[in-house]
Amino acid sequence: MKHKKRFPRLCALSLTLVLVFSLSAPGLAWEERKTDILTKTPQEVDFNTLTYGEPYMDEVEAVAKAVETAAAKDDNAAETAEAVRALKAMEDRLSTDYAVMSVHYASDPTAMSQTYVDWNSFYMTAFNRIAEAFSAVANSANAGALELALGEDGAAYYADAEADTPEQLALQNHCAELVDDYWQAMAETPVVRYKGVTYHGEEEANAALAEGKLTYEDWNQVCLLLAKEINKVVGPLYVDLVKTWKAYAASWGYDDCAAFFYKNVYIRDYTPQEAEAIHDAVKTYIVPLCGLYTVLFNTPEIQYGTAVLNGQFSTLSQNGLLDMIQPYMGYVSSELADLFAYMRRCHLVDTAFSETKNDQGFTTSLPQYQSAFIFNKPYMNINDLEDLLHEFGHFSEACLSGGSDYGNSLDLAEINSQALVLLCQPYMGAMVGEENASACRFSNLRRMVSGYILSSCLSDEFQQRVFAEDDLTLDKVNRIYHDVCAEYGSYLADDTYGYGWQYTSHHFETPFYMISYTTSALASAELFTTSLSDYDKACDEYLRLMEIGTAQPFRATLEEAGMADVFREETVAGIADALLDYTYDTVLGVSFSDTEGLAAEDGIRLTAAFGLFQGKADGAFRPGESLTRAQAATVLWRLNGCPEPEGASPFQDVPDGSWCADAVTWCAENGIVQGDGAGHFVPGALVTRQAMLTMLYRAVGSPEADEAVLSGVSGSGSLGEFARPGAAWAVENGLVDGALQPQGQVSRGEAAELLAALIAA
Repeated sequence: MKHKKRFPRLCALSLTLVLVFSLSAPGLAWEERKTDILTKTPQEVDFNTLTYGEPYMDEVEAVAKAVETAAAKDDNAAETAEAVRALKAMEDRLSTDYAVMSVHYASDPTAMSQTYVDWNSFYMTAFNRIAEAFSAVANSANAGALELALGEDGAAYYADAEADTPEQLALQNHCAELVDDYWQAMAETPVVRYKGVTYHGEEEANAALAEGKLTYEDWNQVCLLLAKEINKVVGPLYVDLVKTWKAYAASWGYDDCAAFFYKNVYIRDYTPQEAEAIHDAVKTYIVPLCGLYTVLFNTPEIQYGTAVLNGQFSTLSQNGLLDMIQPYMGYVSSELADLFAYMRRCHLVDTAFSETKNDQGFTTSLPQYQSAFIFNKPYMNINDLEDLLHEFGHFSEACLSGGSDYGNSLDLAEINSQALVLLCQPYMGAMVGEENASACRFSNLRRMVSGYILSSCLSDEFQQRVFAEDDLTLDKVNRIYHDVCAEYGSYLADDTYGYGWQYTSHHFETPFYMISYTTSALASAELFTTSLSDYDKACDEYLRLMEIGTAQPFRATLEEAGMADVFREETVAGIADALLDYTYDTVLGVSFSDTEGLAAEDGIRLTAAFGLFQGKADGAFRPGESLTRAQAATVLWRLNGCPEPEGASPFQDVPDGSWCADAVTWCAENGIVQGDGAGHFVPGALVTRQAMLTMLYRAVGSPEADEAVLSGVSGSGSLGEFARPGAAWAVENGLVDGALQPQGQVSRGEAAELLAALIAA
């Protein structure tokens, strides 16, 4: 089963303008890619007809006993092989029935609670019995029957099969009961009071924020109180789970539970210690990129487009979402296009909203039919498009891959999902409308970088530290999460404890899963950067990786494919740079011919993304060109949203109707700029550094500043008296680092850096 992490929902926005989705045929530059790379075909099966029924341990026992009886006879390879095939068919049936049950449980966990617990107990007992029977064959004189029946890969896989002891089964059953308790608890709505108002869950808090009844600061406090309430209920369950899983790992001879899960559950060809290299690289290169994405999310284009799309998706039906995506699968691969039609025809997807659903999304295999099923509780916002593409990538591998069925590298599995989202970036405009394509592309990138790379890496480090504790308490769990979040630059509403970890169901259901999101997202990003220069090559490489399947080791498979090692620092650094360039150049359309490699490049691109600066007609920015007073007033006016001035221009040399009149007039009305005392503004005069700092200072409301910070700052002695408060404020807030040079002229590049620092702050 392949699960995806659920990320915190975006708070509701008041702007919900509705436009019509564009489902028109793409331009002539796009052609369906006829491919013939994937070798398997799923069976026709209508999911609506599938049932799981009552547990059937007697049937499992009969088939397992028949295998053991055949294996015990001398020279009986043929009969044993036939019995082994029947046993494998029983295993496939069991996995398929369990998957069907899991979908029903996820649809209504409250109604299915006892069924889930009973089926989990049956499922683990039955699989254990099947493992015993396979082991009996492997250790018999008819061991060759495994290869006769299952091939070389199957024989190797089951030759190492070991059954759980009754004590180990009891530990697994206890974990399943705790997971059910978790989902029951999460289905309840927490209730808190804040400043005399009662809030029933996060949805009420979000609504109050959108309606202006809560400030952002108060909303954060309400969400913190809600998180604490949930933490008090599910936290003890998690502590119990950690202790139980540690006992289970110890029963297999592992002191390090993380090492047990990495090697035996997720079949990774790297260790928890080797994963620390990714932890460090993510903190160094991805954390700053995520911080920048948080800033860029506030650009007018992204804010407006996101609000519009969230409004559209809030009423979008399942068929509407499927219709949006289906026309464009063929541009990635004709094989995926055919499979998408199969998925819909056979009712193998459920992305419809229901209040009773678990807050999760996953793709689960139906091995009896070489098929799969997609389940998702939609956010009813822009994230739903990415979710369905993500899960369809998993679905495609489960249905079409010709790789071995034995083994499951989740790192490879997640490339199937995450790379598909990125390979569909060119078609986002056709799916949602070109006017909002930038917001949609940005959302996909931000979610991958912030969620699948950073948050998932954070999660792995959090779990490694939690499981390393000998005497674990909920207090320690919350403290560990707080400390790890601080290292990753995450927002923390509490000075001591962190509570967001409990919203990640993987922590309860599948410990140590989430580093696979990080590794696979980095590999997917490399495929994506390849697609920017050679789309066909990237798509074919993606399909070849899918054909290999998920039974091969992750790092070795990437090396064989000629891809970079994501455990190397330079690989992560290069990916971060490539994603940043794509974000500016393609998503936001910010690119200049004369800024590459300059120290001011990042500041120039950021301020241009916010619309504060524009390039020249020839595509250049002219970073070394001096800034005039009219230009300075204009960028500060734009920084404040281009408001209308209340009156006419007060300056003789800035007549109403001139290109800078509104900006200069508004700035003068708000005390940001002044004239020469004789009725002139002198718009063409060049701006000094002390004047620029003063204008910035006034533009943010002239906050208190301690001029003592200027002591020892080079050039502070040359400041005019009027400029000292602004210079002190700039030093205090990190806008100035080094010599002030108050009388020097400000270039366009320098002004962009100052404004970028202000925006980021």
